Amino acid sequence: MAESPDSRSLVSASSQLNLMEIEPIDDKEFDIPQLDTPPTLESILNECSGKDQNQALRLCLGTTVTGAECGAVSALSINHDCTWLLCGFAKGQITMWDLANGKLLRTITDAHTPGTAILHFKFTDNTTLAVCNDSGGSVFELSFRRVMGMRTCESRCLFSGSKGEVCCVEPLHAGPELKDHPITQYSLLAMASLTKILLIGLKPSLKVWMTFPYGKTDPASVPLLAWQFVAVQKAINPVLAFCRGDGIHFLLVKKDESGTIHVIRQRQLQLSCDLISLSWINPRTLVLMDITEKLRVEDRPSQEELETVDVAKLQLVYNSSHFKSLATGGNISQALALVGERACYQSVCSYASQIIYLGTKSVHIMTLRNWREHVDHLLKQEKFMEALSLAWCFHEGTAKAVLGLFADPAKRKGVVADKMVEILLQYVDRSLKKCPEHGKIQVMEQHFQDMVPVMVDYCLLLQRKSPSCRQNSSDLSRHGLHKTSEGVLWYLAPRHKQQILEVLNSFRQLVLLFVKESLLQVFEFLIRLHSVEAEQEEVYPYIRSLLHFDTQEFLNVLALTFEDFKNDKQALEYQQRIVDILLKVMVDNSDFTPSQVGCLFTFLARQLAKPDNTLFVNRKLFDQVLEFLCSPDDDSRHTERQQVLLELLQVGGVVQFDEGCLLDLAEKVLSNLRVYV
Repeated sequence: MAESPDSRSLVSASSQLNLMEIEPIDDKEFDIPQLDTPPTLESILNECSGKDQNQALRLCLGTTVTGAECGAVSALSINHDCTWLLCGFAKGQITMWDLANGKLLRTITDAHTPGTAILHFKFTDNTTLAVCNDSGGSVFELSFRRVMGMRTCESRCLFSGSKGEVCCVEPLHAGPELKDHPITQYSLLAMASLTKILLIGLKPSLKVWMTFPYGKTDPASVPLLAWQFVAVQKAINPVLAFCRGDGIHFLLVKKDESGTIHVIRQRQLQLSCDLISLSWINPRTLVLMDITEKLRVEDRPSQEELETVDVAKLQLVYNSSHFKSLATGGNISQALALVGERACYQSVCSYASQIIYLGTKSVHIMTLRNWREHVDHLLKQEKFMEALSLAWCFHEGTAKAVLGLFADPAKRKGVVADKMVEILLQYVDRSLKKCPEHGKIQVMEQHFQDMVPVMVDYCLLLQRKSPSCRQNSSDLSRHGLHKTSEGVLWYLAPRHKQQILEVLNSFRQLVLLFVKESLLQVFEFLIRLHSVEAEQEEVYPYIRSLLHFDTQEFLNVLALTFEDFKNDKQALEYQQRIVDILLKVMVDNSDFTPSQVGCLFTFLARQLAKPDNTLFVNRKLFDQVLEFLCSPDDDSRHTERQQVLLELLQVGGVVQFDEGCLLDLAEKVLSNLRVYV
């Protein structure tokens, strides 16, 4: 969880609020203290502007006269296009304001049960339709019209408090992208009483009236409701989360092809504490507040608690006085008054990925870090292993409480792969800066044993599993993977020429990664070392290590690299130099098996068979190539060797070889095959 930077300065220094120590509330607690000289509006504005130049009071709705007549404001609601504001008061009055100019549009006194406070106002997605819940437990639909220039408000009772007091209401809201969803046309409304959940459709075309009991609960537990559109079985439908106590229930609402509405109970989320606030922050994640004022981030699919944050220092504002109807004589049931001790409905507001909390002396915005911020937070602490691990979870789609990533897997993997390359580069840079410059080679080797395997593992993972990294060498260059591996070589070369050859000889997997990503750059590095300072005894063991690790893979990548060579003198000389090194290393060394040497000869034969071939191989080695291709004692790779020999013949690659000897070799192969058959 991240706290809004703008609100940190508003955090109260007061001690934590203990609910068990609250004294009985009376009217005096909410009296406004008398001041010798009441502040003017100008003085308030001057004080605000002195603290924050960006703050400005735009509108002041109502007067102290309104406050004296109506009591405190107990509920607020703004319609979805932000043109109207509904205000409900502790003594039951209702006002509507124009937010463009601050004009009072309506004063309503007869829309709900007389003598009761307004607990909730909620606009629906229909700008002219709202619902009202009063402290008598009744719920009313308010329809705003303008007839012959007159503004009117028609009220219809949806639920009477005599049947069980409703404590909160929540209409289903859909964003612009879901405005055509088949469920939204019915204007669904959820209502929570002290004993059950009620679900109805405000439109006449839908006759839905369903009830769902809570089960056993604490009498003081607060009913809670929250809607969210969730993808279930490849379809997006609204899900209602409701609870009273320590268990959260989920109802999936969907419409089938026949037009029938189905309400399906989903798996329950059981907690270890009672809740006072329930909010969705995305389709997978819930942010809850328990009675000890701890925020709990819950992943719904796995039912895992991801994080807990103590926010008792906020001193959250509770709605006790309104639920007790103190402004109207306390004419409500004891049960509703008891629930009011924990009710904080008007003090918590969620929007998109943010939740706003109202404290007695401060306002706070809480939000989950998006995926990139979460990774960067770990990087700032130099927790590279944790950052890479978390990023890989984002890449594979297994992370929880994810914000800011594409739903499309290919796009998601592409974005995260780029971030992981960035992390790897930072990790290599940090590791190299901490590399010991002097001392025993064992110390340096241990340093790289701690660093290199992790880098290798993630580079290989990205190459194998990320669509954006499984492309040709140009794509790899674009994603910077070759820079990650080359960085180790190029950074160390000027400082540790001798040591790098000894150390990297122990890390053949990393070396092979260099080859796979950018073989040309690796050979440039090796030849540079050789031509400047290094002796053959230094360079050749390193190349031997490359070839020993995976000869065929090495030569396959080398063949692709040769295809990218430019046809100029320098490139041809460079290509010849590489071939000479490979022949010197493998032919003069008994460590390689015949099969490994055969791989090299097959590679050379294919290169020599090319029409534009300029490579030179001395006669002795050339003979060895042909003898290998026609070896009667080796029945492995027979088809491939035969094809290479035919290619050599077609391009005139054997003009210097005695044809009679070649025929003898071929006949021996055929004789061996007949015996075998």
